[in-house]
Amino acid sequence: MSIYKSFLIKYSEIGLKGNNRGKFEDALVDQISQKLADNDTFNIYKEQERIYVDGKFDFDYEETLDKLTKIFGIYDICPVYKVDYDDDYKYLKEKVLYFIKEVYGSDPSFSFKVKAKRTNKKYHMHSDDINQELGHDILETYKNTKVDVHNPDIFIYVEIRNHINIYTEKIKGAGGMPIGTNGKAMLLLSGGIDSPTAGYMIAKRGVTLEAIYFHAPPYTGEKAKYSDNAMYIFLKDLFFSNQLINTTIFIAGDHGFALMGVYKLLNPNDWRIEQSLPIFILINSDNNNLSYEKEYSEILKNQQTLVTSFDI
Repeated sequence: MSIYKSFLIKYSEIGLKGNNRGKFEDALVDQISQKLADNDTFNIYKEQERIYVDGKFDFDYEETLDKLTKIFGIYDICPVYKVDYDDDYKYLKEKVLYFIKEVYGSDPSFSFKVKAKRTNKKYHMHSDDINQELGHDILETYKNTKVDVHNPDIFIYVEIRNHINIYTEKIKGAGGMPIGTNGKAMLLLSGGIDSPTAGYMIAKRGVTLEAIYFHAPPYTGEKAKYSDNAMYIFLKDLFFSNQLINTTIFIAGDHGFALMGVYKLLNPNDWRIEQSLPIFILINSDNNNLSYEKEYSEILKNQQTLVTSFDI
């Protein structure tokens, strides 16, 4: 059974907000709740400039982590060992040593640096004192460890709040702002990669998107209206008639055929036509492997693979 029953969620830009920061925190809590809606085993809440995802029952750690990494507004995801608050240092030492044993084994070997943060000022020790005492006790207990304050293998984070957080991992989140905190916009999807990429980037800034498909004709002309089925039938007939032997097929995108390097295989007139027609092109490879050895080797490497012009 994993020692991790909670995730500590850290944000970045939200922390720069003023008196309305709570609204952005609430939006992020809502986004996390929606993402984990299919799993009713979590308690999601904010507390002292932190957001927590606590498991009520056992949960799939990897699946939950994967979902959290896809939520805009999250900067770091920290699997955390949460324990109750206690003012006794002996209690804190026992919990930290137990955490190291459970996560790194009974005889760990690593360099470390303790980074304590005493948010709860009722605790009787200052942060620097906690760093020194815990560092000493870890060295005494685990003989194959050593302190490295400049470039340690791991940082051991200890946060003393209304409870105590102990963790060593910081897993990068998607960043940005929670969706719904920066207005709404319409996204035109044209079928290429540009529009969804633009949508992703603007959604990362907190914009709620409504998508609509934009069909290009008649502006691209009648010749652009080749259906997938027509292409399939045409290529299938060529294949079964053995006319595609040693032939490379390039499927052009909706913005024209603009593959740098491959244009050398076409004459200038054909090149200009293919830039404007979103269809496919057939090239016999018998001679091209001699004249354009580098390009041909890249084609062979990427055959039967979905690639972009940058791969070719």
